[in-house]
Amino acid sequence: MKTKVLLVMLAAMGSLSGIAFATTQSFNVQIAIRQAIAIQVERQLNFGLVDALATSQTLTIAADEAGTGTSGVGATSARFALTGDPGYPVTVSVTSPATNCDGANNLTFALTESTGGAATSLASVLPGTLVWVGGSVTVPANPATGSWTCSGTLSVVYN
Repeated sequence: MKTKVLLVMLAAMGSLSGIAFATTQSFNVQIAIRQAIAIQVERQLNFGLVDALATSQTLTIAADEAGTGTSGVGATSARFALTGDPGYPVTVSVTSPATNCDGANNLTFALTESTGGAATSLASVLPGTLVWVGGSVTVPANPATGSWTCSGTLSVVYN
């Protein structure tokens, strides 16, 4: 009797080994594409015309529309218009030019932007969300005279 039960069990197992116990389930795959961030330079940062002095001097420009400060004649803050997807906040940051970018005077820059690093919303079309850049530059004593252009970087990234 035990042999018959064992044979029936083995036969049943063999016949079940060919049966697959699988199932499938479909699912959704989604993607959302947001508008690319665009930065338009509307005005460059300009510390203006200053005199060469026997002592070092630090010139400043506010990171706002007026761009007031202690800078020279014709000084202006930089102004940028930002556009992108208004549904997503961004963070704005600025990188100052390298020290000695002018190759002669060892100028030291410390730039700031008007959002202060806080999350900011973007407009989807121009005139956009306006951001200003100002800051300071330290000019050493007895600097070489001339006119120099150094490069800073404005970065805008979605949070």
